[in-house]
Amino acid sequence: MRRIAAIVLAIAMFAAVPASAKPPHRFPPFDECTRVPGAATFRANLAKAVRHRDSRALIALTAKDIKLDFGGGGGTAELRKRLASREGRNLWRALEDLLPLGCAYRNRSLVMPSLFSQELNDVDPMTVFLVTGKGVPMHDRPEGRSKIIANLTWDMVAPVEGEAARGGFSKVRVLDSGKRGYVATAKLRSPIDYRIIARRVQGKWRIDMFVAGD
Repeated sequence: MRRIAAIVLAIAMFAAVPASAKPPHRFPPFDECTRVPGAATFRANLAKAVRHRDSRALIALTAKDIKLDFGGGGGTAELRKRLASREGRNLWRALEDLLPLGCAYRNRSLVMPSLFSQELNDVDPMTVFLVTGKGVPMHDRPEGRSKIIANLTWDMVAPVEGEAARGGFSKVRVLDSGKRGYVATAKLRSPIDYRIIARRVQGKWRIDMFVAGD
């Protein structure tokens, strides 16, 4: 009798435990690249080049046939040209923004941010945004001093249809909870925003792709 009771209790406890502790649409950055040979040095040099806005150092970390867009643009000469143009400020900022967002190791390549290596659980990446950070406040109005109705941590959200961004805030819906509110637009990142794919070229890591979009 005691054995049966123990089995029943164990089944009940198992049923009470969720299948996954992490919500299906929460994507914190992770790092699989720390133990990949040469990756740490490559990433340190990349971070230094970005920090100092050093075009020459960045080009040195780039494959000669680097892909820069989906319209045929590429090559180190084109990258150098873009960095020197008005577009350069945005490119440096894009690099700066993606570096803290993790690194995945897929198909013998480094993928940054790590989000780009993940399945989004049947979500169209062109229609959602990732809330970047821990404890990002969701407000009941598009004002920083308004009531905080939730704190979001690397949650995937969708823009609320018909609601344009205003006052630096966007109205969004949290995919997992359905909760709606306003989040600082600067804290929202598209899954298809800029990313880096790096591969080994003659034994050294080089940026093979630096693209945005799909």
